[in-house]
Amino acid sequence: SVLGIVEEVIDGVLCLESLASINVLDTGDGLVMLDAGGPFDIDHIYDSVRSWRPAASMRAAVFSHHHIDHVLGAARFDSEAVERGWQRPAVYGHAAMPGHFERYERTLGWNSAINQRQFGLPVEGFRWPDNWRYPDVIYHDRLTFTMGKLTFELHHARGETDDATWT
Repeated sequence: SVLGIVEEVIDGVLCLESLASINVLDTGDGLVMLDAGGPFDIDHIYDSVRSWRPAASMRAAVFSHHHIDHVLGAARFDSEAVERGWQRPAVYGHAAMPGHFERYERTLGWNSAINQRQFGLPVEGFRWPDNWRYPDVIYHDRLTFTMGKLTFELHHARGETDDATWT
């Protein structure tokens, strides 16, 4: 795990530090994640959120873009929803995101090799992910949704990637 500080910065807002930040908001009617972290932090993210809000369902996640350190940490919440008979969290993402995941699936071996080189990862034990969580709700320019007492405004902008969302 590369998860660092986990802190409730204001009532109802949990911030988790990793390669990318993960923020979880308590809407009063379930939780919403802004980015979900990477595959290396799945258990730590889940355990940290459950320590903070043990009984609140994860209702949604907003992915800011398609990189692995932003989109794979929601897996345990999907499994939990099935186990508890809850609705799986709705994932929101830009319309270009599914195409990026499809490209990752077609270039699995290549991505494993280049990431091993770029980040000095061990050849044995590192494999590029093949379990992408596609968005349930996609949008093009902007989208607004309300969960509990909070309203979330999603906006597309070109940032680090062409599928960037700011919330």
